[in-house]
Amino acid sequence: MQKKFSLIILAVLISISLILYFYMKQLYTVESFEFIIIRMISILIINISFIFIMFIIDIELYRKITIYIIIIGVSFYTYYILKGFLNWLPFWWDFWDFIVFLVYAIIPPGMILFTIYYIRKDSSKYVGKTFEGKYHIHESFLGAVLMLVTFVLMILSFVLSQYEVFLNEFNFILEIIFLFLFYFLFFGGFLLFRDWNDLLQGKFIEKHTEKEEDSSIKYKSAIFNELGGENLHFFEIPKHKMFRFAIVLTSIALSTVIYRLELFPVEIFHLTPELLLFLGFLCGFIAGGMLGKDWFRLFKKFYPELYQEIEDLLNKLKNQ
Repeated sequence: MQKKFSLIILAVLISISLILYFYMKQLYTVESFEFIIIRMISILIINISFIFIMFIIDIELYRKITIYIIIIGVSFYTYYILKGFLNWLPFWWDFWDFIVFLVYAIIPPGMILFTIYYIRKDSSKYVGKTFEGKYHIHESFLGAVLMLVTFVLMILSFVLSQYEVFLNEFNFILEIIFLFLFYFLFFGGFLLFRDWNDLLQGKFIEKHTEKEEDSSIKYKSAIFNELGGENLHFFEIPKHKMFRFAIVLTSIALSTVIYRLELFPVEIFHLTPELLLFLGFLCGFIAGGMLGKDWFRLFKKFYPELYQEIEDLLNKLKNQ
């Protein structure tokens, strides 16, 4: 009953924000200070509302909603690109604003929930597994690969931005690159910091021998095939809670990359679009890293029973 009431309150908040936004859009020009303020407030309220919703509704339901919204968003964005080349196509700018608000409010919590979901679903396929029977690939290696990809994308975006055609007619290409940049930075940070101890020791690809594998006691859980003493650091919970702030930071970071001056108007914050883009990428990487460090505590929020099972096995390993 309490969850239903909370959902109703959040739905009302989102509705009021959208109504005020579209009402002010009819009264003022997009350059007016009044409209700039209501747009900034609407984006923040809608984003924060979806962060609360992720903790209220079932994780499976949120995942499905995220998929449907992304499909609608991609479809409409494709139509938007076509509109740039076929001027005779009709276009509904108010509906476009609505879709953009919705998509980029739901994606940050959605991508975090997908991450937790796949940790639960697929960890047994990869934890303790070796490549060609003897090589273990650490998450730090996968994180480093993602960071290498982001570096390539950064160079590509810089090169393309030197050409006028990519700043005007084909600006959607840069926007798509920026989106992939954000996602790779976020997940790169998540993997690097989730496997922080191995990263510091330079463990990226490790060769295992049968003797080493047989010498340690292993426990099986519903999620992980085997847990040994060498895995303890992987489940360490940091002293300070990070995941709540990291979730909010993820949402703000992605919105900064997408909206830039629309979220942080120059009249108030005196920041350039280029600086905002850089800050959005940086905050996305930091948010991913914080979630990587505090992933086990976040996992507990959504799968408390599985968390307790793992915690019991970890206590056994600690007391050996």
